Amino acid sequence: MDGWDKNAKSRFIKACRLASVDLSHPSLHTKKVVLPDGSPAIRCRIDDFHRIHFNPPTGGQLRIREVGGHRLEGIG
Repeated sequence: MDGWDKNAKSRFIKACRLASVDLSHPSLHTKKVVLPDGSPAIRCRIDDFHRIHFNPPTGGQLRIREVGGHRLEGIG
């Protein structure tokens, strides 16, 4: 995230806050995905160019797996 502009960072924070309250919030465009290693993940949209992958929630906690460009780990 070092190369991200200030607006992208603030959208990341907003997306994390929304996800922590309601993963099905419409602005997150949440999808369940299977990563190339076969593990399940939840993918949320930060903006048109950035995504967050979370591990599936366990015990009421969300853990960020990766943050990056639209294509994380080869998922389009």
